[in-house]
Amino acid sequence: MPRGYVYEVVRVRLRELLLFTVHDIKYLLSCADYGECLVFLNSKGWGGGRRYNDYELILDEELRKSWDFILELSKSKEPFAVFLCQNDYENLKICIKSIVTNSKEEFVCSPEGLLLPGEIYEIIENNEIEKLPSYMQSATKEAIKTLLQTEDGQLCDIILDKDMLTTMDFFAKQSDCDLVKYYSSTFIACANIKTVVRGMRAGNDAEFFKKACAKCDGMDVDRLIQAGLASTSELFKYLASTSYSDCIKALEKSPSELEKWRDDRITERAQREKVDPFSIGPLVAYMLAKMNEVRLVRMIIMGKINGVPKEVLRERLRRIYA
Repeated sequence: MPRGYVYEVVRVRLRELLLFTVHDIKYLLSCADYGECLVFLNSKGWGGGRRYNDYELILDEELRKSWDFILELSKSKEPFAVFLCQNDYENLKICIKSIVTNSKEEFVCSPEGLLLPGEIYEIIENNEIEKLPSYMQSATKEAIKTLLQTEDGQLCDIILDKDMLTTMDFFAKQSDCDLVKYYSSTFIACANIKTVVRGMRAGNDAEFFKKACAKCDGMDVDRLIQAGLASTSELFKYLASTSYSDCIKALEKSPSELEKWRDDRITERAQREKVDPFSIGPLVAYMLAKMNEVRLVRMIIMGKINGVPKEVLRERLRRIYA
């Protein structure tokens, strides 16, 4: 990698000092209520100095600010395409459903993507699918056709979610950053496992699994599906033979533990990038840390709003990067 990243990495290391510490997370967890959580976030500079009463606005502002910082340093979205394309697909789902169902309800798209939300909306509204990136066109056509014919929003989501995973894998394979590759394979594997576990409970068949699961490194998707169709013990037996074997303990606790396993695994790997000042890895690691931090804060605040006991929230806490 070019030596020019040394300056960028130094700036990122300084910005890392502002990431929440274990003490900060414990303090947020100890807040008496939602209002006290907002006061704490404002004291940490979240929300851009504005006194928001809606925590989602604060979290969105913090994430936007972090993306602005990282993209200013990298001068290109390309190294972060694996992350940004996820927002594109979420925006695509929102736009398709809004236009096909002629919904007049207000909806919010994420501005952090490879494409502008307004650009996606205009393309779908004008039925100019060929103006989308080539990797999105086929699934978009299928999703629109499916929604028009079946009015099944969930099936529309399944089509686009799988295509998103396939696109992530494509961008990861183009990347020179090992952390990006590791993140992508772990994310896709977790999505496949979660799909199979949920599908087993719902009694879904092989055809459904094949529509929903995407290929990924370190996992034979056909064998995963076959094991899931057989039994939980067969599923665990297959997973034990893969590089994702440590997720079994999480699944034995509950399916909701799977995402915690994913986040902790990625954070542990990201922490090793701090020592490499000559690659873009530390920039990727910082952005992963920030996204994880925002997820963690959202989980705690939602727990406060819904009256979830502190003990339960504490068990759900992710590993933090700082």
